[in-house]
Amino acid sequence: MINKTILYSILASFFLLSCTSKDKEEYDTRAIESLDVMSQTIGELSACSYTLNALIVEEDGAEHSTEHDVYMRGPNKMYIHSTGSRGNRSYWYDGENLSYYSFDKNAYATIEAPDDIMQTIDYVSNNYGVEFPAADFFYPDFTDDILDEFDYVLFVGDEQVDGIESTSVFLRNDTKAAQIWIDKASHLPLKLVIESTTDTTKYYEATFSNFRSNPDLPDLLFDFRPPINSESTELKTTVQK
Repeated sequence: MINKTILYSILASFFLLSCTSKDKEEYDTRAIESLDVMSQTIGELSACSYTLNALIVEEDGAEHSTEHDVYMRGPNKMYIHSTGSRGNRSYWYDGENLSYYSFDKNAYATIEAPDDIMQTIDYVSNNYGVEFPAADFFYPDFTDDILDEFDYVLFVGDEQVDGIESTSVFLRNDTKAAQIWIDKASHLPLKLVIESTTDTTKYYEATFSNFRSNPDLPDLLFDFRPPINSESTELKTTVQK
């Protein structure tokens, strides 16, 4: 279910912003610095792994929850295992090919892919509608992308999230409000909430845990081999979050 404490925090911040002029942009240097430090910390990683728990609420009120275990090794290795209300599936990327396997259907698909992680994420997202968990955080231009997308980028302050000291940044444009919590000790992302400001039903919440920086990830982890008796299929153009 939705974390009401987090939701109310966003709504309170949005209410304060609504009392100010909407004809100008507002960027807090403390918020930008926090985002820059987080982005720089991620950019300096040679490898990482983490768990991401995501909750999506659609326009019709339907809820979908998924747990993603993500492993990445730069520049061109990635493995993701996802379980939840939308099925049990995995993706392998070995620098040349991206493979998908559905544990529910015992079916797999393999496509040729670009030669680095971010290009592959873009390619598969644009051509097949596959949404990779929290991929935006790993783009080198993350802060610039935030400034391009949002009219307000504000520093909320220090907060505790699940007992972890964090720094919070609030974002808003004409259609949505968002809040990012950053672990103060590691400067890594801790939580993200996005809420539509035009449709009060739509909601997204993602929480990072088990974040490991520069773990030793063997090549075998990214090597896909079709299970015995599995069926070859096509990577369909459907959104899978």
